[in-house]
Amino acid sequence: MLKQSILFTLLVLFNLGCETTSKNREAAQDQPKTDQPIEKQAKQKYQANKKEKKLIGHGFTFENNGKSDKDTVLLSNVFTKEKVSIDVSSLITKDFQQAMKKNNSYLNKVKHKELQATKNLSFGYNDVLKVGELLRTIKPGQTFEDLFETHKIYGEDKMSNVHFTSYFIPILKVKDKPDSEYKYPLYRKPKNWNGTLPTRVQIDKEGALKGKGLEIAYSKSLVDIHFMMVQGSGYVEYRDGSQKLFSYGGKNGHKYVSLGRYLVEKGEVPAEEISLSAIKEWCANHPEQVTELLYRNPSYVFFTPSDSQPIGAANVELTDLHSVAVDKTFLPLGTILLGKVPVLDTDNKFARHEYRLLISQDVGGAIKGAGHIDIYAGVGEQGKRLADAMHHYGQIWLLLPKK
Repeated sequence: MLKQSILFTLLVLFNLGCETTSKNREAAQDQPKTDQPIEKQAKQKYQANKKEKKLIGHGFTFENNGKSDKDTVLLSNVFTKEKVSIDVSSLITKDFQQAMKKNNSYLNKVKHKELQATKNLSFGYNDVLKVGELLRTIKPGQTFEDLFETHKIYGEDKMSNVHFTSYFIPILKVKDKPDSEYKYPLYRKPKNWNGTLPTRVQIDKEGALKGKGLEIAYSKSLVDIHFMMVQGSGYVEYRDGSQKLFSYGGKNGHKYVSLGRYLVEKGEVPAEEISLSAIKEWCANHPEQVTELLYRNPSYVFFTPSDSQPIGAANVELTDLHSVAVDKTFLPLGTILLGKVPVLDTDNKFARHEYRLLISQDVGGAIKGAGHIDIYAGVGEQGKRLADAMHHYGQIWLLLPKK
C-alpha cells in the first residue's frame, strides 16, 4: 500500500494544497437540495457540544478554513440522501476518465465480494461498477439528480464539514553508502523481530537497527526522511540521476504524533499558516531543536525498494487530484465520490470550493472516520506545491445508482 498509506497524511502534518485549473466554480453550480428531512438542532446546542469537544475533529480552527457556517443542521447519520443538481458532464475530465479505467480493473477483481453495511448504508461492488458505467455515458446537461443517489457524508463535525488534506510522492537524494554528509539511513522492516519494534529515538539516536543489514540508502537529512515517512513512500535519487521508488514497507507500531500540531499548540506557527514548508522552515531556523522535535514522534516507517509506479491500497496507479485516501470502513476502496473541494490561492489561503469527481483508492494511518479525505497530489515539487498547505474543509457525497 502506497501509504498505509500515505499515511499519516498531512492531516497530521497538515501539508497539502490542491489548487487546480478546473473551470467548475462553486458560483456556477446549483446548490444541493435536501431530499429527506434530517434532525435539526439549535445552533446554541451545537456550539455547546463543540465547546465540550464532543464534535471537534482533527483539523485546526482558524478564520477562512473553508467550513460552512451557514448550515446549522446537525446530521444524525453518517450518510444522508440528498438531491444534487449539478451538471455531471462538466466534471468528466480526461484525467478522471483515466482514473476510472484503472479503478475498473480493481472493481472487476472484487465485484463478487459482498460489502458489509457501511454504517447506515448498504451497497455492493456491482453498484459501484454501475456508477462507472453511467459516468461513461453522460450526456450534456444531465445532473447527478437525474442519474444517481447522492449521499452526503456527515463530516468531521456532523454538519457535513469534511477535513481535506493532501499527500504527494517526494524525491529524496540519497547514496548507496554512507559518508560524512549522507549518514542517515533508511531502513527496510526487520523480519522475525522478537518483541516490540524500537521507537524513533531508539532507531535514530541509539542505533537499535544499525549493522543488521537493513539499511537500503543514506540521506543527508533526518527531516527529509521524516517527511518521506509521513507521505508513506517516495522516490530516491542517486548521484547518477537514476531514481527508484521506495514503497511503504510497514511501520514500528508506535503511535504517530503530529509535528505540525505540536508546533501550533506551542505557538511556534499559527494554525492558518501550518504547512509542510512552514515546518521545514521552522526546522531550518531552529537547528539545535530539530532532533528534539523529530523524537516527539515515536512512529517510524520502513521502506521497500521497488521498480513499480506509485500505487494505492487498491493496487492501482494513483491519479493526481482524483485519487483519495479514505477510511475504508466508511468508504470502501473503489467507491466514486463527488467532492466540494477547497482550493487554495498562491499564498496558500482558501480561495473557493470546486466540485470534483474523486475515487477512493488509498488508505492512511491518520485517515480515521468519515470526516477526513486525503487527496493525492502527484510526484516531486509539483505535487508538493499542490499538497503543501491543504488542511481545509469541504463536503463529500457518495455516488450510487438509482434503485
